Amino acid sequence: MNKLAVFAFTLLMAFGAVLWLLADASLNQYLKSQIMLQGQHYSGQKVEVNISEYAPDSGQGYFEGLKLSSLSDKSSHYALEVDKVSFSMEKLRDAKGFIEVKSLSINHLILNVVSSSVDEKDTARANNKKTKLKHSNINLLKERIMEQLAANYPKAYPQINAKKYALENPTLNADVYIKNNPSQVKQKLAEDKVRSKSSKKKSRGKQYTKIKVPGVSINSLTINYFTDGKLTDKKLFKHIQTLPLGGESGIETNQLGGEILISLLNLEAQH
Repeated sequence: MNKLAVFAFTLLMAFGAVLWLLADASLNQYLKSQIMLQGQHYSGQKVEVNISEYAPDSGQGYFEGLKLSSLSDKSSHYALEVDKVSFSMEKLRDAKGFIEVKSLSINHLILNVVSSSVDEKDTARANNKKTKLKHSNINLLKERIMEQLAANYPKAYPQINAKKYALENPTLNADVYIKNNPSQVKQKLAEDKVRSKSSKKKSRGKQYTKIKVPGVSINSLTINYFTDGKLTDKKLFKHIQTLPLGGESGIETNQLGGEILISLLNLEAQH
């Protein structure tokens, strides 16, 4: 299976199992390995999974023991922990033009927000919780994942790529250039992306598969806040639903993993 297809299987991407229907492999072992590999692709961190099970005939499956390592080597806490992910999917129907996930649910999600004390010389910042959390492991992970998504899918993230392009040109003022020349920068980034992968696409000759997800249903969410290794706060929430992904026509399967990971990490800021 080519590298682009491999991207489809990411952390919490239980529904990525549908691509196994197009490959000759041991389903459960394949899914387990790809979840770990693609979680690392988007986040840059180690991903663990204990069990993966999927029954193609029924479209039902689940994962257990999903964990995403924190950015800090000094932290003993995972950034994200999930006890069980359950999912169900429609059978692949070419007429629709996309793969449809009927349901995707998490029993218990844990987010461990790890931050360090700010410089004691800056009293105002030291007393500002929001400032400390700005540099938490969760926010840094989100930045890294967004950068990877923008690099893989420049058309989906024109603002991020436009700013990056402008910043790489020191004679330009990034904010001013983006504001005054959004279409030019977007076109340049798209052209560079297409040019860099044109040879691979021609040799591959494979059309991307689209996918739609109704959103993730989360039975319970725990957010733990740690500062300098000590638990400083804990919040508990019940029955959370994230927003659907894919719109009317779906998005690329190899984009969806990063999108869902971002939506889960965003729950810390939303609550």
